[in-house]
Amino acid sequence: MIFDSIPLLNQLPPEAREVILRILLAILALLLTWGLRRLLARLVVRPFERRSQRTATPLDNQILEIARPALQWLVLAFGLWLAVNILGLDLSRESFLQSLLRTLVAVAVTIAVYRLVDLISLSSNQLQDLIGVYIEERLIPFVRVFLRLVVIVIALTVILQIWGYDVNALVAGLGIGTLGISLAAQDTIANLFGFAAIVTDRPFNVGDMVEIEKVEGTVEHVGLRATIIRRMDQARVYIPNSTVAKAPITNWSRLAKRRLEMTLTVKGNLRGEAVQGLISQFRGALESRARVDRSSVEVVLSDVIGGGVRIRVIAFVLIAGQSEFLREQQQILLNLADLVRAAGAELG
Repeated sequence: MIFDSIPLLNQLPPEAREVILRILLAILALLLTWGLRRLLARLVVRPFERRSQRTATPLDNQILEIARPALQWLVLAFGLWLAVNILGLDLSRESFLQSLLRTLVAVAVTIAVYRLVDLISLSSNQLQDLIGVYIEERLIPFVRVFLRLVVIVIALTVILQIWGYDVNALVAGLGIGTLGISLAAQDTIANLFGFAAIVTDRPFNVGDMVEIEKVEGTVEHVGLRATIIRRMDQARVYIPNSTVAKAPITNWSRLAKRRLEMTLTVKGNLRGEAVQGLISQFRGALESRARVDRSSVEVVLSDVIGGGVRIRVIAFVLIAGQSEFLREQQQILLNLADLVRAAGAELG
């Protein structure tokens, strides 16, 4: 026996030698599980690694990488449990050891869930294939941070309850300080939620021509705090995302067609038949344009004035972009002006 080679221990009573032997074996068990925790965890996942190598998807490999550090903590918990059993202690009476063992298990579960959140680093399409829910690509980092915070808060709550602390009293005490912080940061939080709403609903994209809160221009940037609009006069307007999320938004870039409406004053000595002929020519000129919706063309006499008439022209142009629409409108106006001059009149 091991004590035979140690004269000092050989002189001890059998009961004392058994206690010392149990203590030494318990320490040895703890040291072995601590030193070999990585190796033992790897041995546990080794069969699953072999199975994952036969599959084409990388998801199972990622899950194994998440499980490995959690298994190391479970190995430590097993070593503690083994040491307690070697010492012959009753866990139901040893509250400290019982709490420590439960804490190790809680830490192992927390690490696994915390690292599981990293799966959200997958692309939106991959996540949709995995969980069946589509999450906007730009929202994924915020969802990941939020879930990590939730995991940490829940883990701390569970560990505090394991050690007998009154979580309700702690939360009540923290609530007073949190209230002041939340009041000070409510604008920032509102802007973050506004950003989430913009990214989720996608009422516009960068480069779109929009009108928000009487500000009309091109969307230049969508940030965490504000959306930047470049007006037609090249001024940059910063609109808080909380305002953007609540305001009516007109997105001119998503028009399938634009409304053309103008009233032309034609001056000249035109009789009724000449005016009617000019109206017919206007209609024909508009209907002949490839980008004009023929069914929407309306050309009517709107008013008779001294020395001339007013003709109202309405049509839908199958153009979404403002610049291209203005060029088409200009060409239409030039064609109508040529018709007026050909009729011996002029535009007023």
